[in-house]
Amino acid sequence: MVKIKYGLIFTLIIIPFFFIGFRKDTINDETIHMKHRYNRYLKTAIQDASASLLLYATYDRTKDNNNVNIDTTDAINTFFDSLYLQMGYDISGVSTDYHYGLAEIKKYVPVILIMDYDGYYIYGMERYEDEKGYHYTNHQLLPKRYYTYRDEEDQVLQFFLDDYVQIHNVETGEIIEGLYDEIKEHSDLLQKENFQIIKKETIIKSIEDSLNVYINQHNEYGKGYGFLYDFYLPSIKDEEWDQLLEDIGIMAFLQGIPIFNDQYVNIYGIQGSKILSRTEYIGYVKEGVPFYGKEGCQIYKDYTVTAHFDNRKEAASRGYYPCPECNP
Repeated sequence: MVKIKYGLIFTLIIIPFFFIGFRKDTINDETIHMKHRYNRYLKTAIQDASASLLLYATYDRTKDNNNVNIDTTDAINTFFDSLYLQMGYDISGVSTDYHYGLAEIKKYVPVILIMDYDGYYIYGMERYEDEKGYHYTNHQLLPKRYYTYRDEEDQVLQFFLDDYVQIHNVETGEIIEGLYDEIKEHSDLLQKENFQIIKKETIIKSIEDSLNVYINQHNEYGKGYGFLYDFYLPSIKDEEWDQLLEDIGIMAFLQGIPIFNDQYVNIYGIQGSKILSRTEYIGYVKEGVPFYGKEGCQIYKDYTVTAHFDNRKEAASRGYYPCPECNP
């Protein structure tokens, strides 16, 4: 009888702890699952936006540098449309109305960065004044900020994502531009061994400063909605900066969505568009037959170039045959 009594007491003590442990494990599993889900949402949205940049990009490769034009507005819209379609049932009320749903989602996207060939764009909260003098705060795509550096000689150097450089003489207004190796003698900075490090640090610092400014402004905006979460710029790894500086692309942040145990979503993603690195095909005519070959092919250089193509499908649709030498 005594053994039964003690066994019953032991069971009554242990069972609550068992259920508490089971509940904690369940919550932890669900937390991990939700984090993975939001990571997938953000990754997909960034990939969709990057694909939009690639789809609508136009550029001129007849010069030494890449004269690139991108549709930043469509990329931003594509990003949010993708998030809306994925997150419609994860945030209360989002799926019921498109415009209300986007507004709800934007509360958790403090800033978006779009990297262009010669500068970058920020999409974030900005204060503005309408024609009647009323002040508002709203999400806006802000004007491009260029990759620039002012040296000790009172020259302003404009950097690009590749080796192209412009040197602006502030005093005379003269502009010298070209590939780094061709014009480095015109600037002491370009001749320094650590020039590439200076260039990278200059671009990163400018971007970090801008991101911090607009994330802080998003915090002020969030307080108006009673947000308890403090948005902030996470530490970005050096290899991620290298990825971002390789090509035109996008970086976006998703933060502040509450999950379990007072935890919040705090993630970011990066995706390059491969606009600068994509292969171009050259069209030429040999003995009356139109061919297309790779950029590095030696054959077409002996003939008149008649066209440029972004892909093989475009070349084929124009009646060009694959070059028998480089077999593109």
